[in-house]
Amino acid sequence: MSLTIHNELFVFCLLFGLMLLLSIVMTILGSEFYTKDVVIRKFSIFDIELAANPLELANIIKGVYMLPPSQSGKTLKAIRGQLFFDFLAMPCAYGSVFLLCKKVAERMDTPLAQQAFMILAWLQLVAWLFDIVENIYLLVKINPDPIMPSRPIYTLYLMMEVVKWGIVLVGVACSVSAICYFWLSGHYSPGSVPYIIIVIVEVILFLAVLIFIPKKNILDENQ
Repeated sequence: MSLTIHNELFVFCLLFGLMLLLSIVMTILGSEFYTKDVVIRKFSIFDIELAANPLELANIIKGVYMLPPSQSGKTLKAIRGQLFFDFLAMPCAYGSVFLLCKKVAERMDTPLAQQAFMILAWLQLVAWLFDIVENIYLLVKINPDPIMPSRPIYTLYLMMEVVKWGIVLVGVACSVSAICYFWLSGHYSPGSVPYIIIVIVEVILFLAVLIFIPKKNILDENQ
């Protein structure tokens, strides 16, 4: 399946920059993630996305409702906010990887390599679909008495997570490796240099902002 996108590198830089911007917002929201599991502790979105079993997921969510009312409300709002912002970040993230794989496919010399990278590009739609299902699943689970799914259902959910991350990571790793090869071998387009610089600047700004985000810790406040 062919798809024509004008000025793909510009679109990639735009999507990549928006993804980083939304990631900053979600990082700020993540600073409010606390749960009570015997003691109050922090957790991350990955702790509920990749919980080892249904009981662990249920305990984290129940622990949020066991916090003092003021903090419980903040954490619940932050979790839902991060999941909703993730819906906005999805097209930026998967669109970036799609364009990366597609651009590499166009630079490949053999039909087999071109097809392989185009398959990786279109597989990002599968990862996007799985991400949507995952977020909806977690939003449904966020309530004072989350119903634990059966072990087979939860195993299927975890397999979906593994496939999602596998598709994205393989796409990024293969594309970045191919781009590095093009640059080291001198087979790159001079017109791509400004866009590479834009991406580097975006990453530097992203890391700089992360450094200056205040680190909130209610555990220190309660000591």
